[in-house]
Amino acid sequence: SLKKIGYKVQPTNVLIHHYNKALINPSVRERKDEFYLQIGLDEIKKNPKDDKPHFEVGVYYFNHADYEKALEHLGKAYELNPSLKLTSFYLGITYELLGDREKAVEYYEKSLDSPHNPSMPYVNLANLYLALGRYKDALELCEKGLEKNPGNFPLYNALGFIYLIHQQYHDAVDTFKQGLLFSPNLNNPYTIKIVNNLATAYLSEEKQVEATTLLLKHIQLNPKVADYYYNLVQIYNTKKEYVKSVALLEKGLKNLPGNEELKQLLEETKKLENTNKRKK
Repeated sequence: SLKKIGYKVQPTNVLIHHYNKALINPSVRERKDEFYLQIGLDEIKKNPKDDKPHFEVGVYYFNHADYEKALEHLGKAYELNPSLKLTSFYLGITYELLGDREKAVEYYEKSLDSPHNPSMPYVNLANLYLALGRYKDALELCEKGLEKNPGNFPLYNALGFIYLIHQQYHDAVDTFKQGLLFSPNLNNPYTIKIVNNLATAYLSEEKQVEATTLLLKHIQLNPKVADYYYNLVQIYNTKKEYVKSVALLEKGLKNLPGNEELKQLLEETKKLENTNKRKK
């Protein structure tokens, strides 16, 4: 392709690793990580004023859960080039994982509107605002983020949650439903959160039929999500429909045989069923 458009292709002595789908193999991925870590450390020695190798090394340590070392290199990368918003984003995540929420907020705020990662800084910051009880800030951030990118579907989860907290259940339902329209796939963690929160919003409006229909639909579409079974059983048990609960949990355990929470819930539900039968 390069030759066709007139570029000259020159041989090089640099060893180029192109792993592509081989990254599926963990041992290959690990070798690649170590290879690039060493490149990064060597590059830091050669060019100590360059932010890029510090960033790459920081991300390596971040991916290996060595957050103190990640903070050291990401902090240096930020010091050398504070304009790179992706560095600020990684610093925000690292500080949050280390329990420093105020610092995390500071760097998430600096990472907004990154050309490299336009969506997730809004999502992480909104969720952190919610965790800190800063609901007004979270609301304004969600509205701003969705105005810039209406397809940023995890933000609909945060916005809908704000409506739930303020008992604006109709708005919550509409927001969660809008989020599902933009959801990329059924296994995405935010898709699962939106489904469960939408069910909660329906129940808050006393719409048990809608909540039940929603959860049954998503159990059919994605039968390996334990929360769907758990939440639907709570609805059935509230109505003392223990036979339905037991059948549902047995189905769930066929799909998720090692799930201890569902096993415990099945035992508890069977006890409730037997007690209810004795009363009759």
